[in-house]
Amino acid sequence: MNTTSPAPSIHSLPTTRWNPWPWAIVAWFICFFGVVVGLTTTAIRSRTDVVSPDYYAQELRFQDRIDASARTDALALQPTVFVDSHTRSLRLHLPPGAAPAVATGTVTLYRPDDARLDQEFPLKLDATATQLIPVDSLRPGRWKVRIAWQSEGHEFYHETTVRLMPGV
Repeated sequence: MNTTSPAPSIHSLPTTRWNPWPWAIVAWFICFFGVVVGLTTTAIRSRTDVVSPDYYAQELRFQDRIDASARTDALALQPTVFVDSHTRSLRLHLPPGAAPAVATGTVTLYRPDDARLDQEFPLKLDATATQLIPVDSLRPGRWKVRIAWQSEGHEFYHETTVRLMPGV
């Protein structure tokens, strides 16, 4: 009497091999969900200062600005704006033809990345048609300088970009 059972067949052995695909799919969805939540949180918390609160009124005046810029471009000499490191100021100089008859005007310092830093100054030229604006209170970085003035019944507009360096 043989009490031993027959040898098991190789095809009947149970396989306990680990399959990574279900775990990879679950991990992919978890990572995707994490990225979506992270990007959504970043988007909600970021400031969007590129649009001004009165953008509609500014858009209506846009053609006036184009005309004023064209008048400025037609001048023989263009306005100059640069950072003077000796006086620690922003030096504005208007062309001699437009400067003496300046009735009113404004200088706007526009910070594209943070509207809370924007500043506006009245245009006050000296005898040489120059104005100095101190930059000590301004944060370093990129600033747009917008000069709008009226002379002899015509409006003029000039815009340029300056970069303030730390310690200037």
